[in-house]
Amino acid sequence: MKRSDIPGWFSWTDQQVFGHFLSHRAVEPFGDLVEIGAYLGKSAVLLGDHLRDDETFTVIDLFGEDAQTDEANERENAGSYRGLTRAKFEENYAHFHDRPPVIVQALSSTIVDHVAPSSARFLHIDGSHLYEHVATDAQSAQRLAKAGAVIAFDDYRSVHTPGTAAAIWEAAILKDLKIIALTPSKLYGTFDADAEQHRRHLETWLREFGRLNWEHQDLLGSTIVRIWPEPS
Repeated sequence: MKRSDIPGWFSWTDQQVFGHFLSHRAVEPFGDLVEIGAYLGKSAVLLGDHLRDDETFTVIDLFGEDAQTDEANERENAGSYRGLTRAKFEENYAHFHDRPPVIVQALSSTIVDHVAPSSARFLHIDGSHLYEHVATDAQSAQRLAKAGAVIAFDDYRSVHTPGTAAAIWEAAILKDLKIIALTPSKLYGTFDADAEQHRRHLETWLREFGRLNWEHQDLLGSTIVRIWPEPS
């Protein structure tokens, strides 16, 4: 089985950017990893590559389980995540890693009951696309993130996910989320007071890596990095 065989949505560009932020060359401290919304494990497998011996990787997802949730969320799950099961996620992950993550099969709002405050160095938010849920996930990420942590938000600009966009930009404008970088699919941010150190390290890596296009954009009083793939 190859990693590319795992179904899911995780671009080559974001795989490289994840690798940078998760590596020892980035600015994050030691700390735990968190993924909200795992689908069948495509991104979780990469996160597991960077899990250190004294760290914990926690994954939370409904995995197709019925839960007491609103009708809109039930429609989204039925339409987008048909065939998702915890067993299949575990099978895919175990193909590449001997040590399994901590798996929580529950609503994403309960992640704060399973991960200690200020303990996570990297969080991937890729669960519900509904505004109320993404807003809660962003609040949870702020609570769980330790100093220096990076949070990756999926689907910040997709036409079918306006609720995700609203929640993320609300966090950026009103709730202290500092944007570090944007790719076509994901927004990378931090709740640190200053994202400049993250940006400098990212730019150094981009110059050394040399296989991604990038530029500066001025936004909300800060400089951010826009990243996109080279033409194939």
